[in-house]
Amino acid sequence: MAVNIINDGDRSPRILLREPTGSTTEVLLYGGQVVSWKNQRREELLFMSSKVNYLCSLISRQLNGILV
Repeated sequence: MAVNIINDGDRSPRILLREPTGSTTEVLLYGGQVVSWKNQRREELLFMSSKVNYLCSLISRQLNGILV
């Protein structure tokens, strides 16, 4: 498994985990939240509703949960 640290500047620093099969996971460096999980076909397996507002997202971050 390949591990890379991504620091885009305008986004939170994250760790990118990549399996040889092509599946990937992105985890925030601070807080350890999973923000992306893609299978080998690059299909996003996490879903965030368009109805989620900022406050709900903030609460999820504080609880260290995966908002689905």
